[in-house]
This record gives sequence, structure tokens and C-alpha cells, in this order.
Amino acid sequence: MAALLVALAVAPPSPPRARAEPSTPTTSDSTTTSRPARLSLVGRTREHWIYIDKPSLRKLTSDKYSLWAEIRSSEGDTIKLLMQMNCAERSYLVKSSVNYAEDGSVVDSRTPRSPSLQYVVPDSASEYIHKAICR
Repeated sequence: MAALLVALAVAPPSPPRARAEPSTPTTSDSTTTSRPARLSLVGRTREHWIYIDKPSLRKLTSDKYSLWAEIRSSEGDTIKLLMQMNCAERSYLVKSSVNYAEDGSVVDSRTPRSPSLQYVVPDSASEYIHKAICR
């Protein structure tokens, strides 16, 4: 998990293997339509795509937010993180994380009792998330 939030070299991405952009089908008057997914792409690195789950974004104080983020690797692995971002201090806590294999099965799940404070690293997944929510 920590490796995904460590500084990542920014370079043109190569597309993920056989993964389509998520979409949430909806039904209305027995007609199925497609609406935009919950996830919003906020950044890319050479090996990772960084998303935030917009409906999960909650303002806690004037400069603190809680949200779910998702980081997908070019190998097909995914990690979902429940984060608390402090915009003013450029810091965050990872309150919970779930790692998924390419087939969607859970590889690891953690919820630390006392999450450690981490700082936003330039050109990293955490910076993309920070820039997306701390405007």
C-alpha cells in the first residue's frame, strides 16, 4: 500500500490491460442507460491511474476532507483507500485500505487503530488527490 503513495515518476502512461472505464448502469422506464461512474480520474503516472470517488467526498472542517481514493496499476492490481486529507498542512491519514488482485478478489484489507500522519509527496498519487480536492 505505501508503495503506491510514494513518489512516482511522472511519465506518459500506457493504457491498463483490458480494463474499461467503470460505468454504472441505471434503469429508467424499463430503459437501461449509462451514467458516469462514481470514480473521477485525477492523475496518471507511468504505472498507475489515480481516481477519487466523488460521492464519498465529505468536508470535515474548513481544510479537512474524507474520501475514498482508488489507485490502479498497469498490472491490474487495485488499492482502495479511505483517506482524510488536510489541505492546509498537505498531509493525510489512511484510515482503511483494501488491496484487490486483477480478478477483483481481496488480497489484503487493513484498518489501523491509529493511522500515522503522512505528508503529500510531489509527483505522487497523494499529490494528485490533494490537487483534486484542495483547490
